[in-house]
Amino acid sequence: HVLAHPEIFSSGIDAVAIGQVRPLIPLQIDPPQHKHYRRLLDPIFAPRQVATLEAQTRALARDLVDPLVARGGCNFHEAVAEPFPTTVFLQLLGLPVSRAKEFIALKDGIIRPPVKTHDERVAYTAEVGTKIYAILQEAIDARMDERGDDFISLFLDAEVDGHRLTNDDVLAFAR
Repeated sequence: HVLAHPEIFSSGIDAVAIGQVRPLIPLQIDPPQHKHYRRLLDPIFAPRQVATLEAQTRALARDLVDPLVARGGCNFHEAVAEPFPTTVFLQLLGLPVSRAKEFIALKDGIIRPPVKTHDERVAYTAEVGTKIYAILQEAIDARMDERGDDFISLFLDAEVDGHRLTNDDVLAFAR
């Protein structure tokens, strides 16, 4: 029932405000348009394709955990749980892994902004969102000149129902 009635149960941009200026694809796209974007993403995240990332992801996990063994303990959240998914995200998009701490801070600015009121939250997350879009736009601009082996390059070359994705679409996918 929920999927058949997006006019009532919308996932659109108004469902959650996290500093975005356009709907996040595919999260904030309602049926029937949602299926068009899923057709693009499903092969990318198919088990066979994701399996190609296993060695790189395991190596990252080892790189994060191995130094902790000698120390005999850690704050797991700070040492592994937070940097691991952020670094995987950066690798997938072809962004510099050296910027992981910066992206963690941006993520925290969206999820846990250091503000008290709703209006402050909206303003703060909009500011953080602008920073995120600027970083992603830099990466898109770089890939326009030279494609890489990453999701941004893949999105730049992708089509949905015979139409190339726009710059805004690529930003919405990457965000």
